[in-house]
Amino acid sequence: MSKKERSTLTRIERENVNRIGKAAQKQQQRLLITSLEEIPGTLIEHVEDVHSTPPSVEEWAALNDLLECSSGVYYRPRKRKV
Repeated sequence: MSKKERSTLTRIERENVNRIGKAAQKQQQRLLITSLEEIPGTLIEHVEDVHSTPPSVEEWAALNDLLECSSGVYYRPRKRKV
């Protein structure tokens, strides 16, 4: 079909259906969020930082190989939140 043969009414109707669908999805998402906010729960007030476990011998070997072949790279173990 060429552009002249296409119906503008069907195009407008198709766009309106898409807009209605998007609005309904947004409304449903808002309802889901508000329903999740109403669920009672406990507030986590304390987060403890714990040092991660040291790498195994194989992991150390692989890590050292990587560090040796790339300059300007260093290893710093991160703290994990528990």
